[in-house]
Amino acid sequence: MLSYHCGPLPCTKVQYRKPPAGNPPRTPKVRINEADRQMAHRLRRDYIQVDPETTPGCIGLIRRTASFLCIIVTALVTKAFLRFFAHTKVFGAAHLTDLLHDRETCPRPLLTVANHISAVDDPLLWGFVPLHYSLNRQSVRWCIAAKDILFTNPISTALLSLCQTIPVVRGGGVRQPFIDNAIDRLNHNKWVHIFPEGKVYQTSCMGYFRWGVARLVMEARTTPLVVPIWHAGMDKVLPLNRRVPLPVPGQQITIAVGEPLDFAPLLRQAAEEGWSTADTRARIARVIKNAIDLLGKQHITGLAPIPAAA
Repeated sequence: MLSYHCGPLPCTKVQYRKPPAGNPPRTPKVRINEADRQMAHRLRRDYIQVDPETTPGCIGLIRRTASFLCIIVTALVTKAFLRFFAHTKVFGAAHLTDLLHDRETCPRPLLTVANHISAVDDPLLWGFVPLHYSLNRQSVRWCIAAKDILFTNPISTALLSLCQTIPVVRGGGVRQPFIDNAIDRLNHNKWVHIFPEGKVYQTSCMGYFRWGVARLVMEARTTPLVVPIWHAGMDKVLPLNRRVPLPVPGQQITIAVGEPLDFAPLLRQAAEEGWSTADTRARIARVIKNAIDLLGKQHITGLAPIPAAA
């Protein structure tokens, strides 16, 4: 059963404070080798930069058909699961659907950000989005996902790319070519989704937010609107220790969508006051994490979100 709660979410004014002293937790550095660079270039050429809608001949027809089928089948399956095989509650859905509607007439890059608690977060997270948005590839999200887990062979790479998924090398740093591909999507006013924790955390607390999300905000030609999303229950749908990786039906799923965040004023303040790049990235990541944490405190019971940073 899928239920929507249309009441407005409480609005909390965000305070931009200097992050506390100390370095963020270090991730083991992964070297971006030549094979990774070639893969990023190939995906950008074949699936990302080249729009199948404008590709002539048989190649364009095959890509349009394959991409449409992958996207629509995925959308139908996720909607069916949330409606018939889970007890789903959605709060603040209009904060996202209204933006999707407005983008049809006034395009602007959109960045959605969510906590990561299960391998099925994407695509199940979008089961509440009206189906007609899946009929138009221009309205479908581009999701950033782990290359070492999902893009492991040519078949999965092609299928995920047709479903508008962008690989990223975890630990490869914010200056990797795969992040460049995501920025390219934002520069074309697309919708990009990212899980800034970088891995699944099936605990009561979110993990550290990597700075790649801040680079997406800072380096897009037009500052994207950022929509924070908190969800719970998908860790029960597909637990990490489950031997057979199949979803468990009948679970309670809660999805809370927050009000859009506009970082254009913060970026202007950073330029005027001469903030360092690292300081700006830290502030952006902190604001987004606090917004998701606030959604958890408002709508999720039985969990203990981490306290907001001072």
